[in-house]
Amino acid sequence: MSPSQRDLYENFHDVVILDTTSNTNRFRMMLCVIIIIDNHFKTRIVASAIIEDETLDTFRWIFMTLFEETGINPGVIFTDSDPSLISAIKEVHPDTSHLKGKLGTHFEEFHHKFYTCRNSLCVKLFEFRWMQLIDQYPETAKYMSDTLYINKESWAIP
Repeated sequence: MSPSQRDLYENFHDVVILDTTSNTNRFRMMLCVIIIIDNHFKTRIVASAIIEDETLDTFRWIFMTLFEETGINPGVIFTDSDPSLISAIKEVHPDTSHLKGKLGTHFEEFHHKFYTCRNSLCVKLFEFRWMQLIDQYPETAKYMSDTLYINKESWAIP
């Protein structure tokens, strides 16, 4: 993690997105990226790892390394529904929410709408879509409202 990535993570760790690529290279290894959304609604990579597998031990190592580096527990971690990944989150960050468990069968639909919201081209559209997410998925309201409030405090939009 570079100093600027550490700063980004310290300021915008309320919602963390973790994603891995599929075995798309000749070495059959995957790229794991950890992403935040900054105060300009831009996704920013704050950490990455090249991994051989998607096991509990691998994800535990990623989360422990990130925690040892920063001392920060994310507010919410947004991932796919990989059981090893979810288990690692529960183990390393027991106070961090993983939205898959809250949404159950509605997770994939929410996942799509979350990324649509994230990709909004202006603040007003983002806020509109954000409020729609809260209305459509009330089980996430606690996490989503806290996150929007936290982010608004640090917004410096020209």
